[in-house]
Amino acid sequence: MDIPPEAERHVVRLQEEYGDFTVEVEHITVSSVAFRDCMRAFERGQLGGSRVLVEHDGEHLLVREEIDSAWDIPGGSRDSNEAFEETARKAVKHATGITPNLVGVFGALVYVFEDDDGDRVGGVWALWDATADDPTLELNPEAISEARWFDDPPDDLAPHIAGRLGGHDEE
Repeated sequence: MDIPPEAERHVVRLQEEYGDFTVEVEHITVSSVAFRDCMRAFERGQLGGSRVLVEHDGEHLLVREEIDSAWDIPGGSRDSNEAFEETARKAVKHATGITPNLVGVFGALVYVFEDDDGDRVGGVWALWDATADDPTLELNPEAISEARWFDDPPDDLAPHIAGRLGGHDEE
């Protein structure tokens, strides 16, 4: 993998604990100001996070973070050096009121932020499978604009989840 060492350590730790999974790497060139913001988040242990595919009785929980945005799985960024597992549980509960029972990791997105000088820093977003005992949604409008259980995925899915749910990927 062509990713910074700290990001690779996170991926290896998750794979050692949860088994092999797909890792997608995206290199993003950012301005020097944006790169400094990424470095500050990295130094605080906040670059990266978790997203969770929650299932209940054959349906999957999807959210829209903004009106008319693609449907995605709930999640959020890590707090300072927070474990990916804790981020996953906390972010889903905060946004939807659902308490996820984490089953395992099915993938990871690694974003490598690079500036014009070639400096780079990477963040890992772990993608989790989970179940829910209680499907009752308590939407937090400060976190997301919409949440719904789907038995068939909608057409407008975020690309990183489309393949997993059998939906339509970006063309």
